[in-house]
Amino acid sequence: MLISGRSPGSTAAASASETIFCRLYEPEVLFPDHHGEPAPAVAEQPPPLEPAAEKRLADPAVIAPLPEPDAPTPDPRFVLPAPTPDAAAAREAYTRRLWELIFQCRRYPAALAGSEMKGEVIVIFTLRRNGELAEAVIPRGGGSAVPEFNREALRAVREAGDNFPPFPPEIKEKELCFQLPIVFSLSSEDPR
Repeated sequence: MLISGRSPGSTAAASASETIFCRLYEPEVLFPDHHGEPAPAVAEQPPPLEPAAEKRLADPAVIAPLPEPDAPTPDPRFVLPAPTPDAAAAREAYTRRLWELIFQCRRYPAALAGSEMKGEVIVIFTLRRNGELAEAVIPRGGGSAVPEFNREALRAVREAGDNFPPFPPEIKEKELCFQLPIVFSLSSEDPR
């Protein structure tokens, strides 16, 4: 059974939002009789809609589906401007210069000189706009099983980092992150 009433102290002109609904249960609904029979099902009716709500639901403008957008609009906070041809060329030339500096500093580890072992180490490094090396790390799974190769790869990047030039004016970012595989080999097939 559903009983509605007004809160104490409300006037007759009070709004529907002040209406309080109380649910009263018959004892046999909550507690079945002692014979173990299930309680009878109670069908509850929702409170009737206000006339204004019924009108809003019947209005086709309210329930009409929204038009589908042609394409999702990306959030402008997370969209980088497309590089201009000058910026793309400047970035490519800058990257080539960094690689040259790093490979000039790379040396085969002296402790492994007689072993003719080969190895590859991936180094990820971040540069600031002024060319300063902010960070150089070997990512998980990017290192060699030979620790000497790992140490030498980081040393080469850090030593070259002392000579990294500042970004060209066409590159607008504050920092750039690079990933470089450094290969160690004593053979003539050494891919610099």
